[in-house]
Amino acid sequence: MPLHIEDGLLLTALRLTHRGKTIEFRRALVDTGSTGTIVSVDLAG
Repeated sequence: MPLHIEDGLLLTALRLTHRGKTIEFRRALVDTGSTGTIVSVDLAG
């Protein structure tokens, strides 16, 4: 999904699916300084 800058913040769209249910965020903040994550890089695809 494409990245874009809005008001100086790096944003992207994000779609999460769990047990057949999907939720979509149109403006998810990309935190480049974070030491942890809830989205596994190995599982995201």
